[in-house]
Amino acid sequence: RELGRAEAALAAKSRKPILPSKHFINQYLESFAEDPIRKILEKESEGDVDEKENGVDLTGFSRAKQGLLDENYESIIDACTEEIEAANKGSTSQLARLLRGTFYALRKEQDKSMEDLTVLIDDETTDSKVKVNALIKRASLYVQMCKDPKKDPELSLADFAKAVELEPDNSDIYNHRGQVHLLIEEMN
Repeated sequence: RELGRAEAALAAKSRKPILPSKHFINQYLESFAEDPIRKILEKESEGDVDEKENGVDLTGFSRAKQGLLDENYESIIDACTEEIEAANKGSTSQLARLLRGTFYALRKEQDKSMEDLTVLIDDETTDSKVKVNALIKRASLYVQMCKDPKKDPELSLADFAKAVELEPDNSDIYNHRGQVHLLIEEMN
């Protein structure tokens, strides 16, 4: 088992980052019922708001949201990067960083994903729903990256504990924490 992990790590370092299938991405995104970006998209679809029709230029984050709706997933990282690099440091920048971190993880660019998620977690101004989502995703990444089989589960479970402190009623925490317990073969 350890040999397989080592060989997989070597193969992963030399592969070109690509996104998984649209079906896989949709299933992954659906596994986050409390995702703040998903909530925004649901709210906007109820109001049937379309920035393009109002003559407003779409920002990087707006284009990223449109990419989600259109399943044009290849465009999302670039659109989010544009939003992050823009002068505004408000909530759309946080959401763009969360979405970019998510898509880096989906492309198996785990170090980049970890960096984006950690920036959000360490920033005291980050919205709590964004922070909790980032904590859940980083917790899962610790186990997926498998840099230290003894320490990674501890770091992962610490992130879940922090998420529970911030939003104890968020069902995503418990769902993804349960998956991590299965991955580390810890079942109680």
